[in-house]
Amino acid sequence: MAREPNDLVLRILREIQATLSDQGRLHEEHRRAFERLRHGQDEIRESIVTALGLSAHANVRNDLMEDRLGDLEERIGRIDELEARVMRLEAEEV
Repeated sequence: MAREPNDLVLRILREIQATLSDQGRLHEEHRRAFERLRHGQDEIRESIVTALGLSAHANVRNDLMEDRLGDLEERIGRIDELEARVMRLEAEEV
């Protein structure tokens, strides 16, 4: 009979150890899962920053192209005017 309390304590201690072992394993699984999530978030963040950068770059290029196109349209308009003047001058000479 005297051994029963010791056996009971040992059994309880073994159950506690088993529980702690299970919790340690679960904790490690959760730690790895969170690490994968953090890594995925970092990749998404980098992709978003890259996409925004490319978008801003494309927007700047688009604005530059629109400015250049406007300049070319003005030059073509002046060339057309000069061509019309030359045609009138040539017609007057004849």
